[in-house]
Amino acid sequence: MKRDINSLLSDENIKGLSRVCKVLTNPTRIKILSLIYKKELTINQISDRLKMSNSMISNQVNYLTNVKYIECRKGSENFYRHDDEELIITINQLLKQAN
Repeated sequence: MKRDINSLLSDENIKGLSRVCKVLTNPTRIKILSLIYKKELTINQISDRLKMSNSMISNQVNYLTNVKYIECRKGSENFYRHDDEELIITINQLLKQAN
């Protein structure tokens, strides 16, 4: 049992956990991740649905793209999405804990 805990507390695992926590500390990022799960949306579409400015959404989408949480498909516009089911499960579990 002690070995399992120690392996979970490796520097690599702690850095990964810290990265996830940083992503999830921003409410706008959580909303974006939930919105674009398994569907492609543009900055304008995300902004419209969240009723937030394009610049605010763009800043958060750029951050999420840089940390490799979402993908961008370039076309006539940039389309953003992610397929990380574990991340959505984690978000839902945290939301249940918070309420």
